[in-house]
Amino acid sequence: MHNECPLYDHRHKWIVKIPKDEEKEKFQTWNQITNRIQRGGLKDEQLKRLWESLFLDENQIVELLKHVKEVARHPFVYPMFVFVAYTGARRSELCRSLIDDFDFTEAQIRIRERKRRKDMKETSRFVPMHSQVKEVMLNWFAEHPGGQHTLVHPGSKLNQISSNGFVSLDVEEAHRHFKQTLKDTKWNVVRGFHVLRHSFGSNLARSGEVSRDEIAEWMGHTTDEMKSHYQHLFPQDGVSKIQVLK
Repeated sequence: MHNECPLYDHRHKWIVKIPKDEEKEKFQTWNQITNRIQRGGLKDEQLKRLWESLFLDENQIVELLKHVKEVARHPFVYPMFVFVAYTGARRSELCRSLIDDFDFTEAQIRIRERKRRKDMKETSRFVPMHSQVKEVMLNWFAEHPGGQHTLVHPGSKLNQISSNGFVSLDVEEAHRHFKQTLKDTKWNVVRGFHVLRHSFGSNLARSGEVSRDEIAEWMGHTTDEMKSHYQHLFPQDGVSKIQVLK
């Protein structure tokens, strides 16, 4: 005797409804997002998704970093923001960074990954060193309290303590200092380090001076899906081609 399959109704139609993921919002400028919000009719979840898609243009990055430099409560905070803004590093990569990863002679930075290859615990990629990063990091390392990690906060009470007693930031503390620095300002819509990361990629794409493959390599993108997030930010590729139409 066969029992009826609970996944079908009496007409043998599939009755289980599996929710489908919505396509992520394409990266958008501040003005694009505020214009959509001002038209009204958006739910809280839609608003959240919109701000998650924010990228800051180059002038906004400069303005944001100026604000951070002026209000930062600890000396490591400004270098932390600059590091991500000009390398596109993930938050976890920021926290794994070591002083030895900065090669000021060859002007490149090693980014310690964990996503590139599943068969290895850690891999690396290299990003050219922007002049702003060089200046800020040289100044920071000159007053660095000690230890191997790029970012340390001797006053924190975390468990990641090295043998010499200095404490490296973990992702939770890094995020806390990020939010604390932007709290109660217009920048509080910047939800996390990922906005700086995507701004890095977006502004490179919009410049028309850097190829998709170079951006993907610098940011550690491994899938065509991730690369496609930046496709619409290459208007210079399509403007001339569309002219084939008479």
